[in-house]
Amino acid sequence: MAQQGQYAQIGQRAKHPGTLADYRRNNAADIRGYTEQQIREQWQQLLDEYEESREPSKDAQYYTDDGTPTVLVDDSVNPRTLKWFKAVLEDAGLYSPSNDLGMSDAEVHRLWKLRTAAFKNRPGRQTRETGLVNSNRGWDTVDRELTDGQRDRLNDVFYRQNKGALGIAALWNALNRSDDPREAADRDGLTYKTVKAWYDDQMLPNLRRNQPAMSQSKARKPRRASFQPLRYIQMDLVSLIGFPDRDKRYCWNLVDESTRYSVQDALRSKTAAACARIFVEFMIVIKERYGRWPVPKTTLRVDNGSEYGPQFEAAITAGVVDVFGDDRFELEVVRGASNVANDQSLIELTNAQWRQTTKTFLYSTQQPKNAWYGHLPRNQGGYGINMREVNSLLNSRKQAALGNQSAADVWGAAMDTGTGDAEVDKAIIDTAYNAQLRRAEARRGPSAAVTKPFQIGDSVRRFNMRWKKAALKSNAMKMDQTYKWGGPDDVYEVTRVRGGYDAPAAYLLMDAQGRRVRDGWIPHDQLIKVGEEERPPAETLEPRDYDEEMQLPDGRTYFKSFPWAET
Repeated sequence: MAQQGQYAQIGQRAKHPGTLADYRRNNAADIRGYTEQQIREQWQQLLDEYEESREPSKDAQYYTDDGTPTVLVDDSVNPRTLKWFKAVLEDAGLYSPSNDLGMSDAEVHRLWKLRTAAFKNRPGRQTRETGLVNSNRGWDTVDRELTDGQRDRLNDVFYRQNKGALGIAALWNALNRSDDPREAADRDGLTYKTVKAWYDDQMLPNLRRNQPAMSQSKARKPRRASFQPLRYIQMDLVSLIGFPDRDKRYCWNLVDESTRYSVQDALRSKTAAACARIFVEFMIVIKERYGRWPVPKTTLRVDNGSEYGPQFEAAITAGVVDVFGDDRFELEVVRGASNVANDQSLIELTNAQWRQTTKTFLYSTQQPKNAWYGHLPRNQGGYGINMREVNSLLNSRKQAALGNQSAADVWGAAMDTGTGDAEVDKAIIDTAYNAQLRRAEARRGPSAAVTKPFQIGDSVRRFNMRWKKAALKSNAMKMDQTYKWGGPDDVYEVTRVRGGYDAPAAYLLMDAQGRRVRDGWIPHDQLIKVGEEERPPAETLEPRDYDEEMQLPDGRTYFKSFPWAET
């Protein structure tokens, strides 16, 4: 069995063998026939070598003739972590943790950064950037400049198909041409690093970024037996008061908890009758599209608003009988607690995603902010064309919460229409369930990461603190894509830096016209670093593609990612 002692030298380190269980699993073929005692002894030996490699070597060959550590003069020696580098200097008598000998902590930190940069930029280094393959790391791809075809692919997926309304993870998943989770990904030779570099240069993602927030969350673990479409659904209204699109003032939003498939429509008024009517219309769509309601019982979670009172519950209960007759299902309405923001967390998240996607879509397609519905003539169905586009965008983008699959794909697999491959459908559902289970089991807390200060010459955007200070944010603020981080030209250059290690970093800025920003030192948490931003290209204004699912005898058509039939 290969030993790791050859790596236990300055600038290199052994690989951690993991737990004993990990060691058994990863080396099953090599340890076949070994006794339990032999396995434990070999694992312990590798663990000891790993721990030894974490300490600076005192071997004379790693020092120059005058006793200087080679890590200080040889660019091929890896400075590793700051803690390890300090230990090297301490062993050589050049540094003391008490700062009573040799260099100070600040001097050691600066020297470590210089030696790290020299190591990374050493001549002949095998990197992805130089196009060389590092056999030790097993690299089989290289990061290059984007080809014309790759750039066209990014513009098509990000701008034409999704109107700029994707995060980096969703974009990475959307670039995969394969929708079968059992197949290898095909992204036209793109690597995540090159996609991320391109994404960071796009203006739209920067305009919708939030200030970093530290929080803990609780999550409800899904049960496999109840992981079914429409078993649990959440419903809410997004208020657009003061921002009407003709006579429409509310966005009605429904989301299925298992598949994350969402449905939106517009309402004139916030009444029990209006909310019940649109829910009954949704039941009619399910009956028309799939022939049945997929589960014997549905739990509908709503907030404590008056529109979901007894009148609403009576109307939708009667609607179940009217639509499904003897094939009806049990419908339970569960109201959330008052003044508890996370009680209906999924629908609140979907509300925010709808609003963000809508304003991004309107901004990128050069439409007014109050065109969120987008009326069609009655003879064309009377449905809002912009709301239809946004609804489709939300359902068709791949989500980490679904195992990097789209809500439309998971919904289609779970509804069991009988038109697809049963094995593929099961794989899609299992992937979505396991992804949600992992997310529910995870616990998120405050980050312990060290903030890296910006450098002089960096381009940054500045956060509009009026957004944060506003006790009640108006719809005009919420629907303005440029409110939080400014518009296309609101990019500044860092001219001076202070703090960053012993104090929070702060900066002096210069605007695009070369004028100093006269607001004094701007704190780090009010800025985001940006590159050479690219504005939405012409592809954004081109129509996106739709997958036709069913055509009705009356000429109406159902499409895969949009729930309503259209003319």
